[in-house]
Amino acid sequence: MSLKIKQLGFLLLTLTLNIPYVFAQNGAVVSMGAGYTNNVYYSLQDGFVVEVANTSWDVAFTTDLFDASIQINASAGIEVFVASNDLADWSSLDTAGIFTSALYNSTSDRALGAFNQGGSGAFNYGWGTYNTTTHNVTGSRIFVLRYPDGTYKKFAVEQMAASGMYSFKYANLDGTDEQQAAISKTMYSNKAFVGYHFATNEVVDFEPAKGTWDLLFTKYFAEVGPSVYYPVTGVLTAPGVATAMRMGVPVASDSYDGLVFEDSLGAIGYNWKSFNMTTFTYDIQDSLVYFVRGEDFKIQKVYFTGFEGSSTGNIYLNIGSVLNLSSIELGNAQYQIFPNPAQDRLWVKSELDAELSILNSAGQVVLHEGRVYGNAALDISQLPAGIYTARLGDAQSGRVHYESLIVQ
Repeated sequence: MSLKIKQLGFLLLTLTLNIPYVFAQNGAVVSMGAGYTNNVYYSLQDGFVVEVANTSWDVAFTTDLFDASIQINASAGIEVFVASNDLADWSSLDTAGIFTSALYNSTSDRALGAFNQGGSGAFNYGWGTYNTTTHNVTGSRIFVLRYPDGTYKKFAVEQMAASGMYSFKYANLDGTDEQQAAISKTMYSNKAFVGYHFATNEVVDFEPAKGTWDLLFTKYFAEVGPSVYYPVTGVLTAPGVATAMRMGVPVASDSYDGLVFEDSLGAIGYNWKSFNMTTFTYDIQDSLVYFVRGEDFKIQKVYFTGFEGSSTGNIYLNIGSVLNLSSIELGNAQYQIFPNPAQDRLWVKSELDAELSILNSAGQVVLHEGRVYGNAALDISQLPAGIYTARLGDAQSGRVHYESLIVQ
């Protein structure tokens, strides 16, 4: 079968009447559309990136050559069930009793898609098993996809070759309209995932390029209780993006001292809002702020101000850049190094005497400041752009702190 390629990633959708992103004086508005019909990929630096209809694909395959993640399109409400652990059952598949335990994409680890659930170890990816000799992953499960309209498809990945080529098949439950298809990872290496649409037999290039977006506004299934999953509307993060959450401090504060950044894709999630049964509107969590650190280590402060639900799909939020300020405690003294990334100067604020050194990737000292006290500036204009290590030593306690430093 010859595959048709559908390019969705860079349509000029901002020219349509349903504008998914606009600036406002007090922040921004992201619209998923009435009924949450669209997924919106968003850059905190540049604003809106692209919107994609949430029914444009069914399954998505990772492009990482060292991974075998396969995800279901949860935003379309599709559910996945294991029908058999033997591909030989394809023609005589028995679906009796299988619709009691659905599989869902992980909301913490993007490498754990719905089809990877139930993997038993390092060589088992859930849908198939890795062969240490051929380096292929051979399929071992047949899945059934249940759609919100009550229709079904059966689906099996036969192989992921060491070259990065997926081979898979799908059909109606009665075996009609069976199709064979293949996708090469290497063709989409600038994306994290590439999709496939069963209704149109098309590869769907739905995702913006890596590094061009930070947040995905979407519907997905979340575990709202122990082993209880429910469709929610919220925000997932892009690969390489880390998030820290802060509560109980006025939203005007830019401080993130003591917060822990995590790379869980559901770190923002959906709990920033709750439905008010008295007013029948959504309440926003008071004083809840997220600090989002991109791949370039720049940090943006994000907090939500409104949510209109399925009537419009509008989400209101405020976004602002934050001075990347690192606070370090050595002994009983506090030190701060900023900004990070830096360009011409690196500032250090210290309570006691300390020594500051800048090391290159080989561990060699390229700059050294023998005594840092109070407010000091270090000229780094001669350093080539790259990743360095800042070493701060406290002469009184003898403790040493190392921190990654990006020079632009």
